[in-house]
Amino acid sequence: MKQDTPEHSPRAQRYVVPMSMLYREAGDPTWHEGRTENVSRSGVLFLAEHLIEPDTSIEMVLMIPIEIAGDTAGTAMCHGRIIRVVDPVNLEARPALAAAILDCDPIPQDPRRI
Repeated sequence: MKQDTPEHSPRAQRYVVPMSMLYREAGDPTWHEGRTENVSRSGVLFLAEHLIEPDTSIEMVLMIPIEIAGDTAGTAMCHGRIIRVVDPVNLEARPALAAAILDCDPIPQDPRRI
């Protein structure tokens, strides 16, 4: 029997929830727009307009779906880390970034003021 270690833990269920999001490197004042491909309790895969290298700390503003957050669903400021870059499938497509979500805090106000 396998133990729940990082190498053998079950993968979090992904939800295909295409929506707009904002992201930036931690501490950078400039936000970039992205579009989620799928979201889980532990991470997000999104199409990026600006590439960020793996192992970079990031901040994201995104809507956490009710399937993941239950009663606390809504717009949240999340801190995470880029874990991989997915090359675009063609010249017109955007690359995708996979980010681990480390923590999230609800945002009651307009996220553009962050």
